[in-house]
Amino acid sequence: MKNLVLIGFMGSGKSSIGRRVAGRLGRDFVDVDVVIEQREQRRISEIFELDGEHYFRRIEAAVVKELAARTDGCVIATGGGVVLNPDNLHALRHNGVLIVLWVDADTAHQRTAHKQHLPLLKAPDRHARVKELFTKREALYRAAGTLVDTCGKTLDEVVEEVVAIYRHHHGGESHRHG
Repeated sequence: MKNLVLIGFMGSGKSSIGRRVAGRLGRDFVDVDVVIEQREQRRISEIFELDGEHYFRRIEAAVVKELAARTDGCVIATGGGVVLNPDNLHALRHNGVLIVLWVDADTAHQRTAHKQHLPLLKAPDRHARVKELFTKREALYRAAGTLVDTCGKTLDEVVEEVVAIYRHHHGGESHRHG
């Protein structure tokens, strides 16, 4: 059974939408960042601060590889930077339907404004930093999977769209989207 993998920039709703989608499908929900925090016994922000982004990305790749090997059709929410490593996407595509929750940079900034624990947004001009990261990753997100625009939609509308796409592609078909 193929996993449903949610990819997207910070603030796209991967975790909140993932939980609801998993509930609708009767599947397990797994958040890559939560698994990392549990294994490391510290927050992502602490990992970045003490050991750096390179260390975090190594851990992330190992967790992604492990979760991608699941065959129970779980719903996986990835971290926003998962697209930076092509091996992550390759592993996730092997047994997964990849759906990119699309958000533009301005909306991402609005949705993350209250989240002080995001290590990549620690900058004097947070909005400029969001735009910088978004610009660097935009093409990677567009190529990663089927895009679902989350801007201007309710959580329930996005959940319905994600479930419909998964059900359409899960029926024995194996596609690489993008």
